[in-house]
Amino acid sequence: HVPSLEIWELEHAIEASSSRTMAELRQELSENCSNLKGVVFVDNNSNHISEYLDHVFRRLECCTFPYCSFGSAVLLSLLVHQASLTTIVMIEPKVISLYVDDETPSSQMLIGLILRSCRRLKILSIKGHVMDVDYLEDQEVVCEGLQELRVCFRGLNIPAAINNCLVRLASMKTLSTSLNATDEFHKDDESIELRICHQLMRFKKLKTVWLGTRDYYLPTQ
Repeated sequence: HVPSLEIWELEHAIEASSSRTMAELRQELSENCSNLKGVVFVDNNSNHISEYLDHVFRRLECCTFPYCSFGSAVLLSLLVHQASLTTIVMIEPKVISLYVDDETPSSQMLIGLILRSCRRLKILSIKGHVMDVDYLEDQEVVCEGLQELRVCFRGLNIPAAINNCLVRLASMKTLSTSLNATDEFHKDDESIELRICHQLMRFKKLKTVWLGTRDYYLPTQ
């Protein structure tokens, strides 16, 4: 009986021999860990992650797992909890290269589904993902309360350019400049930095951004 447990770090997921095994574990957690809000999957087996998300946990708020295990199966299982999820952290590779494209199949589409589905999301950390700003520009996002975002962008792979992008974003936030106003003010500027800033300005409550180098703390509106 561990009522104080809020985050369960699951190092070695148990292979589910039957749906009954999962149901029993679900019931045990419900009875003994009433304050459980999140899980950290250390195991990168995507089948295990999906099974636990589908059959063991209820109304998860926080979920952490290795980025290398991310795929359509894990995404669909995450979306079972879309009404309650506030934090999604995908553990990055040991070495992150700003010059290598993301190798996770269909990752743009999968991340796009998260942005379109998880309304309560406040923290999205996907350091292993390389986002395409072209794709983001075409997406409708519902997680307008996002406060922390960690992701790389294709074409923004030089530390000096990343810093310039963050400084411009901070300036736009400080001035409380609307997206339309910045479009007019910078109408002849089509740089990747400004395009990324435009997209990040959609998240009105964004406070912390990582684009490949370090956490950058934005002024709050």
